[in-house]
Amino acid sequence: MWGGRNLTTESVQPTGFRNYARIFLGMSGGSDALQTDQNNALGNHLGAYELRASYRFDGFTLFNHWQFLWEDSSGLTPWNWRDGMVGVGIELHNNRFIDKVVLEVVRTNHQDADKRTDDGIVFLEPDNFFNNSVYRDGWTFNDRVIGNPIFLLNEERDGSISRISNMINAFQVGVAGSFDKINYRLSYIQFKNQGTRFVQYEKPKTLESIDLSLNYSLTKSSNAFLRMNYQSGSLVSNNSIGMQLGYKWLISF
Repeated sequence: MWGGRNLTTESVQPTGFRNYARIFLGMSGGSDALQTDQNNALGNHLGAYELRASYRFDGFTLFNHWQFLWEDSSGLTPWNWRDGMVGVGIELHNNRFIDKVVLEVVRTNHQDADKRTDDGIVFLEPDNFFNNSVYRDGWTFNDRVIGNPIFLLNEERDGSISRISNMINAFQVGVAGSFDKINYRLSYIQFKNQGTRFVQYEKPKTLESIDLSLNYSLTKSSNAFLRMNYQSGSLVSNNSIGMQLGYKWLISF
């Protein structure tokens, strides 16, 4: 990540094919790199491993997905399996009202933080997802976190290397199905953000949400839809409910 702002040093990062290879392979920087990149990895690397599987039985299909995050070369080996998202679901082939049920759990609290020196001493050095010690805004654009809506962006503070709060516990339960000409989708989300491994909130920021979507087929080319959402928790100033009503008409040539 070399395109951010708030660079904490006037040093310029090294260039050339050799350094490109170091970045691509998650290697540490050479003597011309910043000291932080010599100690860790040149540049800043984010990635995820994703595993999916499904099996079809008579009458239903069982499926699951597992995605866990890694940061820099320390995460290229899949040992930090504790952080990420685990989901399991079932598709019902012949059920009259329910087509699919899904449960997803998200956790990013461990961050491969409890590391050991060569002589066995434990020390705290979390992956600190989406934050960066050189580019203090982290993985953001126009004060929005890139690619992950459940990480929260804090106000900028002098000396802070953790603008993005990335300690998450959350889960979602969703049901989808149909009856007659109506398709529906209902989900419940419970969310808790505890801050970062370096600076935790005194009270976690929480959110609970219920979302319902209904879609009514009028003709082959038109349908009406209704969506309702209810939210409560410390991330919203007051309990709130929203509603969207619309009509879609497909024009084909």
